[in-house]
Amino acid sequence: MVDLGLRNHILPRKRYDLGFSVENIVFFELLRRGYQVNIGKHGSTEVDFVAQKQGILTYYQVTADMTAEETFEREMRPLRGIQDNYEKVVLTLDRFSLGNYDGIKVVNVMDCFWNKVFCTGCFRNCDVNHYISLSEFEIIMFQIRKRLIFFCKFLFLT
Repeated sequence: MVDLGLRNHILPRKRYDLGFSVENIVFFELLRRGYQVNIGKHGSTEVDFVAQKQGILTYYQVTADMTAEETFEREMRPLRGIQDNYEKVVLTLDRFSLGNYDGIKVVNVMDCFWNKVFCTGCFRNCDVNHYISLSEFEIIMFQIRKRLIFFCKFLFLT
């Protein structure tokens, strides 16, 4: 996982991979929420993230788009092979393949993390008063980006 600002500054625009960027964002969001995050392997397939918090596992696959049948199958295959009762989720940017497929949830990543308001302590809606609005989140991200740009300029000037 890398800082997206630095990555985008270094790599040419034509080599941009949206799926990689979404994975990176999900990874850091899971860490920010207090999860221990690992990469899983099941047979010859890989699970993008195995997140653990308070002894509870959640398996995550992350993709920019699942509308193509081969992409859908590629993302679902590792989760279908896991035979435990922990939650299995595919996070995607598309809104066409959302649903529940044999117990595997396919969720839009924006809805999961940043829909109107999101809970800073868990993935599910909860009644505890620790919400942050989308506009507050955007302000925080803008401030972080501004600091990263300043830091990069400082690095390259010295």
